[in-house]
Amino acid sequence: FGKALTVENGEARKNAINIVVEPSMKTDAYDLTVEKNAVNIKGGSSKAVFYAMQSLRQMMPVGVEKGEKMDRIRIQNVQVQDEPRLGYRGTMLDVCRHFFTVDEVKTFIDMLALHKLSVFHWHLTENQSWRLESKIFPMLNDSANTTRMPGKYYTQAEAKELVAFCKAHGMLLIPEIDMPGHSAAFMRTFRHDMQSPEGMKILKLLVEEVCETFDVPYLHIGTDEVKITNPQFVPEMVAFIRALGKKAIS
Repeated sequence: FGKALTVENGEARKNAINIVVEPSMKTDAYDLTVEKNAVNIKGGSSKAVFYAMQSLRQMMPVGVEKGEKMDRIRIQNVQVQDEPRLGYRGTMLDVCRHFFTVDEVKTFIDMLALHKLSVFHWHLTENQSWRLESKIFPMLNDSANTTRMPGKYYTQAEAKELVAFCKAHGMLLIPEIDMPGHSAAFMRTFRHDMQSPEGMKILKLLVEEVCETFDVPYLHIGTDEVKITNPQFVPEMVAFIRALGKKAIS
């Protein structure tokens, strides 16, 4: 489908997809018109054009999604004027309790993008497992410290690959490193509670590694369903994350 894309600098051509980026429009707004001999798309940004392409994709015969060879594709004439009501349109995938392969995660992201969601929240650590590779503390990913689907985790290279995949699909990836609760995998590995002085020293090294891995503006740190025994824990971790150039969500 993507190979059929034709950019005509705003001048319609028969049997073509004509795209115009119009800065005067709202960033995520687009107009999509299907006429007899052409498809015309006008969007406020490249992301808006991507959303228009998803609407066009939804109009295609099912065989297109299945990769079936078609000599001719017919689309109903239509005019769509669309813009999102909410900026944050996302969902979370927990890969700790059940691990999904990179290809499966990509399929999931593609389905989110098809429905014009804008955020992929990736829940990477839990009681059962720590699914993101750590090169400074590789024992964190060891099967001995994982209670469900051992030996399964994502390399830093794969994490970067998924960040790029999200960007190409008009989505923002938000990684979550859960703290100080939901952290039994951390405690099994280091024999320290995250809220202890020793635990915080280790955690800061891990957070630094995570921030270097993910070229995204946000880091989600959970902080839910837990008894806070160290009242300085959350403020200190948030300040540390901000000092690394990230925005903290908790």
